[in-house]
Amino acid sequence: MKTSSISNPSCSTRQLSRFLDDEMSEPERQAVENHLNHCPDCRCVLESYRLLGRVARRQADRARVSVDLDSVEDQVLSHINRHRGNTSGWRKWWPPGRFHIPIYAVAAAVACFLIILPFSFQDNGHAPSAIINSFTGSVTSVMFYETPNTHQTIIWFNEESNPSGEPNAGENT
Repeated sequence: MKTSSISNPSCSTRQLSRFLDDEMSEPERQAVENHLNHCPDCRCVLESYRLLGRVARRQADRARVSVDLDSVEDQVLSHINRHRGNTSGWRKWWPPGRFHIPIYAVAAAVACFLIILPFSFQDNGHAPSAIINSFTGSVTSVMFYETPNTHQTIIWFNEESNPSGEPNAGENT
């Protein structure tokens, strides 16, 4: 909006527009009404806004009267009825509507499924990571320890024993 039609710089056409549209709180409205009592420029601008609103409403009323809404409704309904019978095949059973999925989205979902499917049958990594082919030595006990987060760990306990089956003196078990 122009502010050049008001000579006082403290006047605001934006405030006048809000006043006219009833978009102000009660204290703001009172302040503008008090201002309008003392400012002829703002009263003139407010009156021109009111005149503009009346002209716009009058033109809208004329346009509304000149449109024959019944004939427009008849034309729209006949157009819908003409094209409603043209469905064939799968569209009779599944017409497009709010659950219509574009073919590209379906193709992308199938492609993702086919890409991910082979990975779901792969080994999950809980099998041993190394296989012992052979072992020679005098070991009486071997312990295997495996956790899901790490690879397999093998801990060897080598106990040399004397002929009686007891561990040698000084060795920790």
